Amino acid sequence: MLLQAAQQQVNHALFGVVVLAGEIINLATRVFTMPYNGRGPYGLSAPKAYVSATGIFGNEVFGSRPDAAMVLSDALSRAQERYLVVDAEKVGRRDFCLFTTLEDMTAAFINEDADPRTIEALRAYTSVITA
Repeated sequence: MLLQAAQQQVNHALFGVVVLAGEIINLATRVFTMPYNGRGPYGLSAPKAYVSATGIFGNEVFGSRPDAAMVLSDALSRAQERYLVVDAEKVGRRDFCLFTTLEDMTAAFINEDADPRTIEALRAYTSVITA
């Protein structure tokens, strides 16, 4: 779903790159990354923030890079609504950088074929939307 929204934006972009809450997606590789200089776009302010994670363990939401985690945490702190977009395989995993908690999220989007126990684990902390 996030990639579909990014694809729609890229259809209008010149170089096939879209910045989403501090991350950059390269549609040729379908990978989200942060700028390597560690100077991500801090101070992003929007009514809604959509972020992804590389791990969710209990209530904790993780990313793999400290610079990206700092930008995402900053963007989430400024948003009125906060949404997590995650694959079910990320639930039950820890990664390097804790950047938020599920209870601070408005809702979590997860794939509709996720195990019911995985969905219930997320529901213990936030609303869950399957897509």
